Amino acid sequence: MFRFRVPLHPKNLAQLIHPFQGYLTAFPGLQLDFPGLLDVYENQIAASYEKTFGRELLGDELSCLSFWLLKDVENKGWLTLDELKTLLYAFRFDHLFVDDIGKPDDVLTLEKFKAEFKFHLKFKPGEILMPPPATTDPSDIDRHVIIRFDLVRDLFLERGL
Repeated sequence: MFRFRVPLHPKNLAQLIHPFQGYLTAFPGLQLDFPGLLDVYENQIAASYEKTFGRELLGDELSCLSFWLLKDVENKGWLTLDELKTLLYAFRFDHLFVDDIGKPDDVLTLEKFKAEFKFHLKFKPGEILMPPPATTDPSDIDRHVIIRFDLVRDLFLERGL
């Protein structure tokens, strides 16, 4: 009686709720209120609209932005490694959160990030912003690393997520 069709491209719908993709359902600890869920769907509808007219690349970029905005609530345009951890987990990069012997490890280090995306980062020197070494304790450097949306967007597109 109260059914309605949400105009989503099948790929966008899969990115939201599919058991194997389902990035929205894979966010650890994510609790959305109704207006937050509407924001996600509105962004996904905009992405689907672009795909309808053949602009697949723009549609995928908007889809990535939809997930990014769930983490970047302050609209900074960048995330720390610790903030990025949840987004990478949602994008199914679970293997980044396992230590050398296969035990779950909740720490995302710069070395793990660089090792996973080595090929992509080779063509983007200087993409990862770090504080000057003199201002930070070397053991605490990972906490101050900045990852921009543009890099995550590129990774999203490169991996075909």
